[in-house]
Amino acid sequence: MWHLVFLAFFAFSVIRFAIYLSERRLYPPHYRSQLPMSRTTYDPNHRRNAGDLHDLSGELRGETEKAWRFYDGKETVWLPKSQCEWDPDSKTMTVPEWLAQEKGLI
Repeated sequence: MWHLVFLAFFAFSVIRFAIYLSERRLYPPHYRSQLPMSRTTYDPNHRRNAGDLHDLSGELRGETEKAWRFYDGKETVWLPKSQCEWDPDSKTMTVPEWLAQEKGLI
């Protein structure tokens, strides 16, 4: 009977050690201090503030669930709906400055 207790304890120890090693590989020491405190406060785009907004006149050439295909007279680009606003009356797209620069619109 004692050998079953020993076997269970040994198996538990091996599993705990494997978990410990996998956590060390996932989060090396130099990276652990950079982990977010909680998911509610973590912002993956923390370096990309909206900053200035630009209104660009143009037309829509396509649309999906998550993006608009926008033509500004020179270039056609895909813009994410989560970052932009489309006004169909004035045919203007409001875009953050960083996105307009990244897409070559300004």
